[in-house]
Amino acid sequence: GVAIAALIARKRTGKGQYIELSQREGLTSLIGEQVLGYDISKQLPERMGNRHPFYAPHGCYPAAGEDRWVTIACHNDDEFQVLCTLIDRTDLAVDERFATANARHANQDALDAEIATWTRTRSREEIFELLAESGVPAAPVWSADELYDNEHLRARGFFEPVWHRDAGAWEMERPLYRFTRRPTRIRMNAPAFAEHNDYVLRELIGLNADEVAQLEAQGVTARVPDMASHQ
Repeated sequence: GVAIAALIARKRTGKGQYIELSQREGLTSLIGEQVLGYDISKQLPERMGNRHPFYAPHGCYPAAGEDRWVTIACHNDDEFQVLCTLIDRTDLAVDERFATANARHANQDALDAEIATWTRTRSREEIFELLAESGVPAAPVWSADELYDNEHLRARGFFEPVWHRDAGAWEMERPLYRFTRRPTRIRMNAPAFAEHNDYVLRELIGLNADEVAQLEAQGVTARVPDMASHQ
């Protein structure tokens, strides 16, 4: 984004510019709210696990089976009341410990225990379908192999076969964005060793064959990796 902004500025003004981008500052910006929070309260944030600063319930709950989990989150009283109805625990919605957002957040341990009692008796898929269809945010927790075979991702064409000269055929994640008027696909494989030497050195830089050969003879470039020198 920064490079694109600079290119747009160059197009408008005719002048280029040097871009300074600090890795440390870039990473710090990703936790900006934590830095700002400390500046205000002078308190360090504590670990929350899967919980939320003010939403409750908000967590990962055990489902039926071995090491099976499902996530559930309620953002307001309406979603919580729907959840209580779906799990046949309408009494929780009027319980003074859980009747308001602040009360639910203050009593998360007790609330999570009540919800987990229900989730343990049902599969991830059943919980997800029941809650999601009723407007309560929920999702199964999938392992890597389950994601790879996930019916939804397969139907969306999320995995796309790619051929690599050295590695052979692999399935890779396709671009996350999609355009309505332009296909978004993986256009090429990751470069193999020296695959683009001639394109870069001869077509882009403009060196001739003798100059390219001289670079190879000097060990500046190579056609095959020198594994011995790296052992």
